[in-house]
Order: sequence, then structure tokens, then C-alpha cells
Amino acid sequence: DGLPRNEVLSLAYGPEGKLWVGTERGLCRINTANDRPAVDGVFTEKDGLPGLTVKVIHRWHPDTIWIGTTAGIA
Repeated sequence: DGLPRNEVLSLAYGPEGKLWVGTERGLCRINTANDRPAVDGVFTEKDGLPGLTVKVIHRWHPDTIWIGTTAGIA
């Protein structure tokens, strides 16, 4: 519930127990700290992504995540 698209292209755990999900319609952040995980953020080009289709999510350092889209890296 809350994903901009049902097809998931990439996944990565980030800081503070957040799960990052890449789709063809943007990037989602899911809070997994509760009994029921819930989307707590959806990010698109309006938020600085170079493109909507998120192919790769890579946790570089404990507090840094790289996002690879079909239009570039954020």
C-alpha cells in the first residue's frame, strides 16, 4: 500500500531501519520499525531524482544511499 507502482525494481535497507524501494514511478521509503510497515515517503523528480525509474539502490556508508535511475545518479 502506498507504492507508486506495484512492480519493484530495487530494494535496500538504509539508516534507522528504513527500507528503500525503487519503482518505475519513483523511490519509496518504508518505515519498518512498526508492527505494520508503512510508506512514509515517495520521492520523484520534484524531489531531485534525475529520473523516475529507479534501477539501483546502494547503501554506500551507514548514512549514505546512492540511487541509480535511467537518467542518472542521485
